[in-house]
Amino acid sequence: MAANINSTSGPLRSVHQDVCASNSVATPYKMRNQPIHANRHLRVICVGAGASGIYMAYKLKSKFTDFTLNLYEKNADIGGTWYENRYPGCACDVPA
Repeated sequence: MAANINSTSGPLRSVHQDVCASNSVATPYKMRNQPIHANRHLRVICVGAGASGIYMAYKLKSKFTDFTLNLYEKNADIGGTWYENRYPGCACDVPA
């Protein structure tokens, strides 16, 4: 189903079109009166708990102090492609 993205009515009407139509300046956020590097609470969302998602969670834990991490995974457990796929015959050439 194709949609007309230039339409000014219906479900695709954007906030930008509303702001432009009213000729007023909209402020979607408030400016903080703090330095950019000031400590603040950080909310992080990560989609996927594979190797990169796990590494990101580790780096957040080691580098940040005030954060909330929401990690979403479609599988029952973490691991990403290593959880979903099995590689028969895959081995290491060095005795571990």
